[in-house]
Amino acid sequence: MDKTETEIKLEDAATQLQLAIDNMTNEGVFRSCINSFISFARSVTMVMERESSHNQELLNWYKSKTAQFATIPVMRFFVEQRNITIHRGNVRPTAQSIPLRNITGVETGEQPMMAIWVFDNVQDYVSGETGNVFRLCSQYLQTLSEMVNEWVYRKAVIETPGEVIEELQAGLGKLRGQILWMRGELTNARHTMELLNDILKRKGDSSHDDWVSELVIRIDRVITPEKFLSGSAISPMHRGDNVSANNTGTLMVNTILLSPTEADESGAEGVYATIRNDYARDKSGKPIFDKEFGFVMLGVQLKGPVAAEKRGFSTAKEAEDAAHWYYKMLRY
Repeated sequence: MDKTETEIKLEDAATQLQLAIDNMTNEGVFRSCINSFISFARSVTMVMERESSHNQELLNWYKSKTAQFATIPVMRFFVEQRNITIHRGNVRPTAQSIPLRNITGVETGEQPMMAIWVFDNVQDYVSGETGNVFRLCSQYLQTLSEMVNEWVYRKAVIETPGEVIEELQAGLGKLRGQILWMRGELTNARHTMELLNDILKRKGDSSHDDWVSELVIRIDRVITPEKFLSGSAISPMHRGDNVSANNTGTLMVNTILLSPTEADESGAEGVYATIRNDYARDKSGKPIFDKEFGFVMLGVQLKGPVAAEKRGFSTAKEAEDAAHWYYKMLRY
């Protein structure tokens, strides 16, 4: 989509401000750029009004927005600066020298001086304002940028709603993909935490149970928030495998060892299966516990592939037997 004249005018203003920053040590160039910035920036709303004139709804929005500017001291200040540079001469910022301070903010002997540019008459509009040229111009430009962005969107909604809908749908599609990816990463993190905690418990360390259970619940709230939308509150946490519940039952997670040994310093692999009872869903997508079981295989120092996630088992025992069968099939 081609840029509007309003957007181009805003870019011109931004360019002049950047040139002023780049040439702040050259008074003549700096003054010219600041005057050009003020002129271009003030013209942004004028061009916007012209480009809104064919649509009353857009024009009404424009008028309400610019009416608000009359109450903003900085905006009133720049209106006056534009009147000066267009009708009465030039805006002439003043250079002021201030000492550079050390890290504690205290002036020290033989300190170099730093020059800054200030507007002379800004306190007539903004009480207590120091008049720093770059800060005030950046604030003015940011306000205009926000207005232009909103105007462009409103203009598109009014004039080309079909294109806006297509863009929104494309954006939602991309967002869904990102959400699915994040859910996958969180699911992997959850399984990994459960696996590592189970390994520690097998070694006699159960001190991490409560911490892991708390993190699992938090992850489940993100991955499957529907579990927590209705029904009874989450059951109190237990030391063990029960990590959450709803009005259909209790989520059960159990990690079993499939390989002959745990992973160890000699390089032996440790292959595990995490079995869950929450694979079945009702019509609203909420889990129905204990109706369908499944498992995910994970491993440390793997010496070969592991099976993809499997589901469709009637009991935890069936899922456990299947996990052992897949491991043997892939290793022997």
